[in-house]
Amino acid sequence: MDSSDSDIDEDAPLIYALHNIAEAGDQDALREVLAATSARVDDAGGDAAMGMSAALRQQVMPQMLAMKDFRGCTPLHLAVLSASPGCTQLLLAAGAKASTRCDGHPVLCLAACVGLLPERKDAAVQILKLLVDAGARARDTDDGGRTALHWVAAAGLDEAVVLLTAAAGAGDAQRLAQWELDSQALVETGASAPPKPEFSHLADSVDADGLTALHVAAGAGHAGVVAALMQHTPEALAKMRSKEGLTALHLAASRGRSGAAAALLRALPPAVRPAHLKLADRKGRVAADIAERSGHKELAAALRAYVADGDASFPADGPPQGQGRRTMCIAPDECLQHLTAPDPIIRGGSSPPPENVDRLKVLTTPGTGILHCSEFGHLQWVTRDVEPAPLADVLRCHDYAYVKRIEDACKELPPGPSAIGRLDMDTSISHDTYKAALVAAGATLKAVDEVMAGNVANVFCAVRPPGHHAGPSGAVTNANDPNGSHGFCLLSNIAIAGAYAMNVYRHAGIRRVALLDFDVHHGNGTEAVVANCVPGQTKVSLSTPYSEGMQTFPTCKPWLGTDDGANILFASVQGYGRGPHGGWFYPGSGATHDTRGPGRDGTPAQTPARSDAEAMPPPPPPPPRPLGVERPPEGWAPEDPNGEFSPSTVENGGGRSGQPGPRIIDVGVPGPGSRRLMWRRAWRDKILPAVFNFQPDLILISAGFDAHKAEDINMRFVGVTESDYEWLTHQLVELSNRCCAGRLVSVLEGGYNLRGGLVSAFARSVAAHVRALASGNTHAWDAHDGRLEREYEAKRREQAAQTALAAAAVQTAAAQHAKQAAAKALKETAAAMTSGPDCQVDKREVRSGPTTAELLAAAPQPEASTAFATEAKAVDSIPDDDAPGAKRRRRGAPVDYAALNAKLQSEAATRQNDSL
Repeated sequence: MDSSDSDIDEDAPLIYALHNIAEAGDQDALREVLAATSARVDDAGGDAAMGMSAALRQQVMPQMLAMKDFRGCTPLHLAVLSASPGCTQLLLAAGAKASTRCDGHPVLCLAACVGLLPERKDAAVQILKLLVDAGARARDTDDGGRTALHWVAAAGLDEAVVLLTAAAGAGDAQRLAQWELDSQALVETGASAPPKPEFSHLADSVDADGLTALHVAAGAGHAGVVAALMQHTPEALAKMRSKEGLTALHLAASRGRSGAAAALLRALPPAVRPAHLKLADRKGRVAADIAERSGHKELAAALRAYVADGDASFPADGPPQGQGRRTMCIAPDECLQHLTAPDPIIRGGSSPPPENVDRLKVLTTPGTGILHCSEFGHLQWVTRDVEPAPLADVLRCHDYAYVKRIEDACKELPPGPSAIGRLDMDTSISHDTYKAALVAAGATLKAVDEVMAGNVANVFCAVRPPGHHAGPSGAVTNANDPNGSHGFCLLSNIAIAGAYAMNVYRHAGIRRVALLDFDVHHGNGTEAVVANCVPGQTKVSLSTPYSEGMQTFPTCKPWLGTDDGANILFASVQGYGRGPHGGWFYPGSGATHDTRGPGRDGTPAQTPARSDAEAMPPPPPPPPRPLGVERPPEGWAPEDPNGEFSPSTVENGGGRSGQPGPRIIDVGVPGPGSRRLMWRRAWRDKILPAVFNFQPDLILISAGFDAHKAEDINMRFVGVTESDYEWLTHQLVELSNRCCAGRLVSVLEGGYNLRGGLVSAFARSVAAHVRALASGNTHAWDAHDGRLEREYEAKRREQAAQTALAAAAVQTAAAQHAKQAAAKALKETAAAMTSGPDCQVDKREVRSGPTTAELLAAAPQPEASTAFATEAKAVDSIPDDDAPGAKRRRRGAPVDYAALNAKLQSEAATRQNDSL
């Protein structure tokens, strides 16, 4: 460091001494440092080892307590996340604030989340008590609207329920007492008192998805928490519905949580239990129907028996995965050896790139990683002895020259944790990166082997480096980015897995594979590899001192044979467009198009029929439909029935040189600004039906989690939440149940917000994805469900449009009446002035003005164009996609038209009286 740097810069690593000690949970070291702060010693005294004088420590210590590291954590946050009650108590006593948030998360929520880890539940409860005593507010919510009570419900911390509800009650009493004092002071000064604050019970608090803590506890299967929460107005609480229209019992039924369902029902008064069991969701399904639909037949039978007899014997909560098959998580240790920054990553050093080794550590580290939480105790782990992908499998997708270039670049770097190189400005490598890339690809091959053998239901591969930006020769270019980059990616993992499956298991029934990508960045590399499986050409510019020209080369890397174009489907939903600063959202490709789109009536693209010999075992039958409800013809599902995602096609058949290529579907979600419901519709209405019509034998997923609204490098494109990832994963599991006996492999791609570690947006999103994979859902996907949702949405739009039209009519009539009243007043005033000073003006009885009903009756009908514009505005006002500026919309109460009418009447009377 230069001598010109300030003293505080020279001591930068010491600034994070408290962070490092708190993270290590070293209570003795922390006590020593904090005690030394108040010690009165000379500069040359025994504290010299601390590296600063006592005076300087007294000045710096408050800053050290409040300072956040590059993960957004203060020392107190780290003490909580490391499950150290001792360090937490010392820091609170030293003046650390319990109100400071970590990336939007209240410290109480951090403590409750620690209880998700089985070895840390007791410590979590102790820390919660310390924080409540220090004044932490129980009603504070995180970025998803969740209180600490929601996280306590997820963790199953029974005794913390009473602690938090009591803390909320005490806080409410304090705020009410303060209101009384403030009101009295205002009244004494002649001012009016503010409205009296009203507080609901903490258990009634709902998060951004409309879930109460009871919903969360019931879905997680924590019967003790359910019983504790149901002590408060059980009937009303049990009836509360999420934004999806689900009660807590519905959630328990969908996840097979028999104990939670039983606890909920037994907490209800006996007289209301039958009626509660008959409450239906938005699609008309009661709890028993939902349980049976999800494969929990014993629970469904118990719920039906409860309706008939008023009681039942509930089955024990069994393993989530049906028929003994579990979800496997493959997380090779070699993937931790791909270093993109000096290891270990330290506070006070250079900021690491977004793609770094901590991404895996926050997921898979035993004891602290989110995939080791209690709810994932049934996962089958593989971390060792994962074979690297053989070169022959890699070369089905990538050119040898490209693979060799990666190998040579890594070999040139010396071994060691500090030797970091670059393939381009985006992508860093180290000595072991090439091996890590081969093992990451090898993990996907092992995943295919496991699902094909029937050993597991599905597989999640927690691997790096990622792969969906890696094309046949590496970086992929496009018109908006003529140079391209690797985008952190080296080998196209899911493409290698798809080609492997089509080869190795071609005699075991694998003919068609579907590759799906929900990363916020377009999977341009996977798409290029897929398109390259049929013959094509590539043009390369040549330049010499004497001439310039273009040379054309034939290209083709078949996965199996000449029928590849009919047997591979790639679909991706991503952000697309120009970012807030004018540049193209990376990688500049991914505009909405379908190389083999549906017909105008929504009929699917033609896919060659299977021969009897190639046919897979028949899918499970679809669930029964109520009488009189129509079903789409068996064998196909309407694609994009509203025409929202079919604006164009690119090259007939998507092939090159006249060859029919694979079907490629891209949906580019515009931005910046949240478009989470548009993202859902793209999957529900366009891609899921297309995959169903394609009838794959294996589904492969590029699982990127950087579309989350709390991510840093998505430029505010898409903006989904972890509940959206869980919803989509459930849909994909059901689709795999319908098409390919549940065979599904998911491979990690993006997701980079690690702030808060266990509670980071990335960790929560991956947990939601794996939760849905491991849910044991055996239901077969049904296109009719999408139709029901579209009908519901259409009804909401119609209701909103009618409300808006009625409001517009009232406003039009009121404006017309005001105009007439003003004209009349002006006329009478003019008459009075012209009649001279002695003129008497009759003082007639003045009616105050028309009522709202009279205004509506007298209102002229809006013209067609005006009505259409009003209806369109009404439709856009439905809480759907949070477009730019949506957060600044007025969110107050609806217009009180009676009050508006009274105001108009008063103004009209005033004008009339002034004219008399």
